[in-house]
Amino acid sequence: QAFANRAGTHPPSSMEMCLWEERWIEMNRELCQWGVLSDYAKSTDMPKLLIESAWKSRDWETVRSMCSSPTVVATLEDGDPTHKMYEIFLAVSDGKLNEVENLHAQTAQLCLHKWQLLPGLSTACNAHSTSLQCFHRLVELRESGQIMIETNTHSKSRTLPDLKNILSAWRERIPNDFDKITVWEDLLLWR
Repeated sequence: QAFANRAGTHPPSSMEMCLWEERWIEMNRELCQWGVLSDYAKSTDMPKLLIESAWKSRDWETVRSMCSSPTVVATLEDGDPTHKMYEIFLAVSDGKLNEVENLHAQTAQLCLHKWQLLPGLSTACNAHSTSLQCFHRLVELRESGQIMIETNTHSKSRTLPDLKNILSAWRERIPNDFDKITVWEDLLLWR
């Protein structure tokens, strides 16, 4: 009511407030304000946003705890491959490189299943680009695991690993110019 009295208008509807909230979250994503989003996600009980902001700010303990929370696990039952990707991030960061291949195979199956559910390419649907970005991220994660394995193997024998092929592929494989800055940020942050 104080808002209505000051502005001389009615307070915003709940639908309008939801729209403002979505736009505010998206704006902070594009500005890479992961600390702000993490605090907001904690205060409003938004587990998907919390786990996303935790991995982007390298808060692996929060990612680990969120991966076992029921609300995040429920997204996996819906066929969302994002949860499995967080598990791959954790496996690579924890050095559990033998799990990376298995998790990669499971995530690839989820991504393929999600792709099959999409409408035809001629419908000009944005969901195809999101799925392609998911596949791109999957390839990068697998290669990250390979880099870690190569590095660990060669560190024991005190030799230098040959990473030329993977690194040159990374140099050549960049997002499209028309992709959002968040796609670029995800990719370059992980690398």
